[in-house]
Amino acid sequence: MTRAFSEGTVYLDFLLPRFQSVTNSTWNGAAIVVVFWSSQHLVIPFIPDGTHLVSRLLGALLITAGLTLTFVLLCRRLPAATAVHWLSDASTAILAAFAVNR
Repeated sequence: MTRAFSEGTVYLDFLLPRFQSVTNSTWNGAAIVVVFWSSQHLVIPFIPDGTHLVSRLLGALLITAGLTLTFVLLCRRLPAATAVHWLSDASTAILAAFAVNR
């Protein structure tokens, strides 16, 4: 769950402004960040099952798009985006704990 802090800093605070500069567009830069950020989650953890991989990618696309949108629309407030990311990670950890205990 500590990745919520480092991922937000890398993708939103460091890469997003650079992609915006290269593309001359906030939304094109944000789209590039969402694609790279969500594709990273495709293989964490890697389970060689097509259904699992597609569901991981779609879930990550939705979450990273929401986080990036939150960051851009809330005037680049990284703590807000980090808090939302941490909550999504915490909820996943809690659900996984309940699934293991079944």
